[in-house]
Amino acid sequence: MATQPVDSQCIFCRIARREIPSSLVYATDDAVAFLDIQPITPGHLLVIPVGHYATLAETPPTVLSALAAELPFLSRGLMQALDAPALNVFCNNGSEAGQVVRHVHFHLVPRRSDDGLIRHVEGRPQAADQRGEICNRIIAALQR
Repeated sequence: MATQPVDSQCIFCRIARREIPSSLVYATDDAVAFLDIQPITPGHLLVIPVGHYATLAETPPTVLSALAAELPFLSRGLMQALDAPALNVFCNNGSEAGQVVRHVHFHLVPRRSDDGLIRHVEGRPQAADQRGEICNRIIAALQR
């Protein structure tokens, strides 16, 4: 196993290294899953890479691949354990998007029809010329 980057001040790095207690449910050499201490719904899991990467853009594709490979397994187990018919998977990437801990992580949130949470976030209509301009800006930014 290659040496993983660590931030000694990061609470998720400390959880991954078992320096502080957590409700750990699953761990591999690459990923750790544990219960959120402020869950959106009961069973809300956080899935993190063992290595410290603050955001998606900073995380190597191989690390994200290893992390993503665990999501189906964890989702099935979580839904089965809590008899949840559905779940949300999301990543808050950057403080403006709600990321609180600067260690990339995914949320697995079990859902039920009566949980009181929103089902779908409604978007706002956007003119075709605005979408076209944004599309072109993104394409230009992706050019390597």
